[in-house]
Amino acid sequence: MEQEQKLIRNSIELKTIYELYYSELCIKAAKILGNNQDAEDVVQEVIIEFWNKRSEISIENPRAYLYRSVYNRSLNLLKKNIKLNSEEIIEFENFPLESSIVETLEEKELHAKIEKAIQELPEKTRAVFVLSRFEDKTYKEIAEDLDISIKTVESQISAALKILRKKILKV
Repeated sequence: MEQEQKLIRNSIELKTIYELYYSELCIKAAKILGNNQDAEDVVQEVIIEFWNKRSEISIENPRAYLYRSVYNRSLNLLKKNIKLNSEEIIEFENFPLESSIVETLEEKELHAKIEKAIQELPEKTRAVFVLSRFEDKTYKEIAEDLDISIKTVESQISAALKILRKKILKV
């Protein structure tokens, strides 16, 4: 997370933000909207808005900010599309989305798919990816722990994301 904050503060390229968050945000939006095209549109709008306001806002956790923004914008689009009356909107917002049986099954399938894809990563790439994503270590900490350069960490994370994206999103 500290690495993400540094990346945002240092005016990283928009492409890097997409590489870090786009896939996971699309999955989240698609679960809410039930439509991949709408989900992609929402995520693109949120990321562009985030990018345009990056110098104006102070965010400690970019991932959480983007997730919440995608969640809110997806709900707003869903409300607009199905034209719920105000009572139904209140009931819908108070209904925990995670309790849906279908969503729970989809989530379990996705987690299994992700876990399998991570296990299939090359050993060094997997080690770097796990330290970054599951142990929240910075690129510098990973480089020190594994006695490799920060550039190597960056390239391993990039490679892992490309491989995972291909394996998880293939139909």
